[in-house]
Amino acid sequence: MGLLAYASLCLFGLLLSSSFPRVEADSCAEDWVENHGNCYAYFDTNKSWVQAEIECQNYFPGAHLASVHSMSESVFIVQYISTNQKKPSDVWIGRRASFPTGKWSWSDKSVSNYATWVSCEPNIFCAALIQSTNLAEWHFRDCRSHQAYICKYELQPTSANMSSSPDLQI
Repeated sequence: MGLLAYASLCLFGLLLSSSFPRVEADSCAEDWVENHGNCYAYFDTNKSWVQAEIECQNYFPGAHLASVHSMSESVFIVQYISTNQKKPSDVWIGRRASFPTGKWSWSDKSVSNYATWVSCEPNIFCAALIQSTNLAEWHFRDCRSHQAYICKYELQPTSANMSSSPDLQI
């Protein structure tokens, strides 16, 4: 019985080690750049906030205008845009005030207390990275104005991306 138990344990171990496939993360879509598990793409095309949000959602499932959750993410975004921006301009990010409450939220529904407002937080409008501060601070802009934008999506394991389908949400 000892030999049978030993052989059973060996076979069980072999079965366990080969039955779990390794989960490998997808790489970012072509022309998107990866940073800490998220993919980003900057677009120099001027659009309104809503048009830019729809474009982000059309580029890749789960993509939205970029949410910014930390100083390190903000620094990365600023460097990325600065490197790729052909004509200096403000840049849409995914933060906007909900109407009629004026409560701020991210277009990707994420939650974050991080912010770098240039002035008082407004209660109507959308957020943009401001060129006059080298894109380091945010300011409110009329959502109908047209400017460049940056999109973001979270990098998912390969199997998760295969089953996802785009949902336009504004």
